Amino acid sequence: MAFMTDLQEHVDIVRAVVGAGTDAASLPLLLSGLSDAQVVSVMAEASAVIRAFESLRVAASGVVAARSSREAGHAGLAQVRGHRSPVALVQEITGSTRTDAVKQVRLGQALLAQVPVPAGADEGDPAPAVTPVWHAPLGAALLAGRITVGQHDAILRGLGDPPTIDADTVSGQSTPAGDAGEVAGLVAAAREEARAAWETAAVQLIGEADCRTVEELAGQARAIRDILDPDGAARRFQERFERRSFRIWTDPDGIAHGSFLFDDEAALWVRTVLDAALAPRRGVRFVDPGQQARADEVATDPRSTDQLAHDLLIDLLRAGALTDAETVFATRQAGVRIIITEQAVTATAQGGAAAVAGVLDDCTTLPGWAATRHACDTGTSRCLLDTDGNP
Repeated sequence: MAFMTDLQEHVDIVRAVVGAGTDAASLPLLLSGLSDAQVVSVMAEASAVIRAFESLRVAASGVVAARSSREAGHAGLAQVRGHRSPVALVQEITGSTRTDAVKQVRLGQALLAQVPVPAGADEGDPAPAVTPVWHAPLGAALLAGRITVGQHDAILRGLGDPPTIDADTVSGQSTPAGDAGEVAGLVAAAREEARAAWETAAVQLIGEADCRTVEELAGQARAIRDILDPDGAARRFQERFERRSFRIWTDPDGIAHGSFLFDDEAALWVRTVLDAALAPRRGVRFVDPGQQARADEVATDPRSTDQLAHDLLIDLLRAGALTDAETVFATRQAGVRIIITEQAVTATAQGGAAAVAGVLDDCTTLPGWAATRHACDTGTSRCLLDTDGNP
């Protein structure tokens, strides 16, 4: 269906409910008098209209960026209008934050990248074949209204770009001059395989967009990326590890603040500790009378959840590693459940791709060596699953 025709259908449905001559100031009162089904219908149709116009705005932002490139210089679209960058122009027009404007431009550029514009061919010559970019399905789904801008951005950023593949990547060593043609073919095949893998991942995540939150999509996309690119996963893990930090400072009012930048394993441990202690605040119910009594104490504690988390972490720092686990963790000792396939371990042992492990409770991934280290401390449990993940 044509873009404007589809848009008009949604507008007509909303008009039939709220009326054509309704004043904007009276909308809250008008909607208050509608039935539940009508309110939900208005929300759904309005959301469809917003998504359509948002896609249009994203595409326009990409064109603005293309016409404001460095090559255009002072004659660029944004520069002519007194802005140093297309982001600044988009921010002024939309009235959004710089972060949102950057996202608009980034997604717009991604949409333009999927439009092949081959150069150098005469008008009479057939257009040369152009391999589509891996994220083309994302752009198509966005323009068709199947995913939102937020979902598109979460998947695009989570998957990232396929790793750079060159002759050394394929051969594992410098390429002899006589094999240049053969290696070039191997490089092209490897690049196409990577592109196809990322495209397949994008299509899979598009299909899951209806049943996942944006945050879950982003986490799943990052996990898939690490599985597809285990060498890159190890590098990214190390980069995050190197960025770990803690600092404490005092603001002008004399209040002390703390800021943690966790590495992956530390973040998993802290989350597990907090989840175990604060579970009663999140609706978890216990069967054991003793645990239920303690859960009731936590649920009715006058402190806020953030205050409880603060006090718990301070107690942990005070108690250290020698305290009784039940005293600190409230119900059980905190632990992180890690999954790694036997095939991945075997392949690593035989000199293949580095193994990637996954955390059972969320989409976090860890290098295989980290999983092996934890196995030495806590042991392992083997589980045989079929291809659908059923035991």
